[in-house]
Amino acid sequence: MQQTDGQHYFVHAGTIHASAEAEILRLVHYHHGVGMGRDLFRRPAPVKRQFGVYEGEIDGAAVDDDFTMMTDTGPVYDPVADRVARTLGGVERPIAEIRARLERKAAERRKAYLIGGFRLPNGLAVRTTAENRELLDRARRSADAGRVDPVNWKGSVNGDRRFTDLDAASIIEIDTAVTAHIESAFDYEKPVFDAIMDPAATVADLRAVDLTAIPDPILPEEERN
Repeated sequence: MQQTDGQHYFVHAGTIHASAEAEILRLVHYHHGVGMGRDLFRRPAPVKRQFGVYEGEIDGAAVDDDFTMMTDTGPVYDPVADRVARTLGGVERPIAEIRARLERKAAERRKAYLIGGFRLPNGLAVRTTAENRELLDRARRSADAGRVDPVNWKGSVNGDRRFTDLDAASIIEIDTAVTAHIESAFDYEKPVFDAIMDPAATVADLRAVDLTAIPDPILPEEERN
């Protein structure tokens, strides 16, 4: 063990190495943006620099998903291998957190389906964003009051964008279909939600929940807006 300018080093086979404490601090310094260009310790050359070694990785990345959260242990100096290592791994999330994450994803899928529109038997695409539902609701109120002449409805029929003349009966038919579509979105979500929120459900039960039971949007993206 030698001391130079107040810092501790050990010499092995003619190479100067920092003490464990110094090496760890240097790694922290590097991690916070200083980098190799400006070393925390002005050590005499030659200096062996090995740090940032990651162990326990899975396919090059630590586990982090709805059921497992990433853990990061270290940095820890290994005097035998002469390196500073950090170990990445994963631990199971609390079941309450798993439920919350799955519930949020189920709600996102339901919303995507709800606003993703649908197609009538005649091929007319019906958009169901909040803005389009509001416009249709106004037209429906006028139709119910008998104040609607045929209106120009811009949309697409079997993928071809065009204006379509809609009379009062057609507006009422579309509005009724939109209501049924909205109800179906929540009908799809309910059994998934119930399985997630079942107080008797275990983590294994939650892993078995099929979020894809809530369908993807019906219309292709270019016809949804």
